[in-house]
Amino acid sequence: MTSFLFLRSLLLRNNTTTWIVRVFAVLTMLTMYYSCLFSFLQTIIVPVSQSPTTLIIKDSSDLATETNHLATSTTTALPEYDLLWRVHSTPEAAAVAGRWVNRPNQALQYSAEHLQCLDLERQGNCHDPDAWKYSNDKAKQSRHRAILKQAVANSPGILNASDPWVWESDSFPYQVLPYHVEEYKQRVRRLLHNRTIYLVGDSVTRQWAQVLRCELLHILDFTQEQAERTIQRMADFCGEELREVPTTFLQNAQPQDYLIINYGHHCGRGVKGPEWSTNYTKLMSHLQDISYGLLPDTHIFVRTTEPRHFLRGAGDWNTNSSQAGGSQPNMHAKWSLYGGNSPEQPMQNKLLLRILASEKRRRNFQILDTAPLMLARADASFDGTHFCLPGPHQLWSQMLYHRIEQE
Repeated sequence: MTSFLFLRSLLLRNNTTTWIVRVFAVLTMLTMYYSCLFSFLQTIIVPVSQSPTTLIIKDSSDLATETNHLATSTTTALPEYDLLWRVHSTPEAAAVAGRWVNRPNQALQYSAEHLQCLDLERQGNCHDPDAWKYSNDKAKQSRHRAILKQAVANSPGILNASDPWVWESDSFPYQVLPYHVEEYKQRVRRLLHNRTIYLVGDSVTRQWAQVLRCELLHILDFTQEQAERTIQRMADFCGEELREVPTTFLQNAQPQDYLIINYGHHCGRGVKGPEWSTNYTKLMSHLQDISYGLLPDTHIFVRTTEPRHFLRGAGDWNTNSSQAGGSQPNMHAKWSLYGGNSPEQPMQNKLLLRILASEKRRRNFQILDTAPLMLARADASFDGTHFCLPGPHQLWSQMLYHRIEQE
């Protein structure tokens, strides 16, 4: 204050004071004024960097640094998502989320017609080593070449179309509808009555859509027309077709219907480059700005992305790295083991959780967290990303059924 009064006196002196001194006094007073104002504002405004819901939108070439930053930061004040965050922050996420148990009597039994239905899906029908002979499909031929060069290591149950492994969990987000033949059929038919399940995503989502349709046809006794009306999928690999979702894909959607969205494999470093996390954050945020017609927010699920079972740093789909599989689920599998040349997980899914589960979220979307249980199922993948059919996709369906029934 003394300095301020001294400078003021310089300005009020008579003309004997030089103009240089007066200009200096004016500049000094302005500097002091704005410095005091800035200090005052700092005391009443919480810095953005201290907010627990601040999003990570920068990108770094050091993936480990980004992942560690997310692991040590707070994601949400919403209790229902605390578990999801803790699971994805754990190296052995499958063991925290639940367990794969060998229960052949609780696994679906597949008829010859059911297997033929699954064979219509161009990727993942590993139980038939001669499938490539019946089609000119490049995906089937590629899998056949991978088998010949012993680049595939799957469990015997998967290759025989008799996967005996069933997922169990004590935690609500990871629970599935148990399979007890007639009771299961009645419950699922009831909850799918007069409903459509809309799926948006890449080729793994396409696989799941076929698993759902074939189950409706050969387990639940739906007609072909009913199955096609009940399960609908739109190809969208990283939000390129997002504008078409509400205007065309969902134009007939009703309030009782459900939408499941997944953006993952095509949104990572391998496709989008070093700025992938910035772009992915914008995409996840943009999902909240779209009108989904008559669908309520609670009927919109965002599915987490399963790990890519290529050995980290060992290559990708065109290498032998899919030999990461074994003879059975590995409940001690770690995120750090997989990813090939594009190791986004678990960072990518944690970005999703950070945005959609924030206390400042704009929409009440649900999260279908299939990623942790798939971490343990490298034995089910034939090229590190796609999964054999029939296989663990079926448990995604049972997880979705359980959530719909509970909601």
